[in-house]
Amino acid sequence: MYHFQRHQATLLAPFDLFPSSIRGAYERLKLYHHRLADLCWTGSEGEEYGPTPSDMLKMGNLAWQSRARRRARHLLDLSEQVTSMAGARLLREQDQTGSNWLLKDGSLFQFKREYLHQAELLRNIVSCVKTHPVPFFGVEGERKTMQLEVGQRSVAFLPRPSREAQQKCTLEQAYRPMVSWYLRVRPPIPHNSNHMSGIVRLDIAAFTDWQRWVDEISWAILDEFYGISAMPDPRYDVMPFGIYDCEQFLKAQQLPGELLLAQLR
Repeated sequence: MYHFQRHQATLLAPFDLFPSSIRGAYERLKLYHHRLADLCWTGSEGEEYGPTPSDMLKMGNLAWQSRARRRARHLLDLSEQVTSMAGARLLREQDQTGSNWLLKDGSLFQFKREYLHQAELLRNIVSCVKTHPVPFFGVEGERKTMQLEVGQRSVAFLPRPSREAQQKCTLEQAYRPMVSWYLRVRPPIPHNSNHMSGIVRLDIAAFTDWQRWVDEISWAILDEFYGISAMPDPRYDVMPFGIYDCEQFLKAQQLPGELLLAQLR
């Protein structure tokens, strides 16, 4: 994938069920360190392998489905991260000024921590977040954010859980170093259940000169909302047209679910 290569070896069977000759060969070559399975390994940090054989015997159908969905989500996130970094690298090679940016749907929080600590890999990627379940400034701060006029933004801040915020870490010490700010791109929709209607959060990596790009990125994002619109999408108040256009193209390439589920005759 454009100068990016990812290698992941996955053993999709309980190791103890392998013949002893094969098990011994794997162990002597140190190709597999655990005598457990990583079937439906979810990729969560701190989870080294999948369920043990005894756990597998206790797991029902719903438990297996849940682990499979989590694993699929992890692999999808990982592929999206690598694709984003490859796209950003291509932009840097094509434009040495660094003024072109890749607009990504969703937060930088989904990126692996090792990538966020290598911020230059994520240079030229700006993430647009449309929903705001976590009030990083608390209730009072959220009220002030709601009062932003179109084109106004909040201060740039380090988004982090309240537990980490209490430790008063610097940007360099943060578990996931990144820079975020809120930007009002449209007036709030009357009677909308989303009290942050018309406001997006923008995330960029904490590369060396991030401060000089905050306002320029904000103006570029505002351009995505004027002259063209994501209507009739119900999220049009926070949906950049570029992301909406891409979604519509991808949906057009999908086979209808009814066709996928149809019985073969």
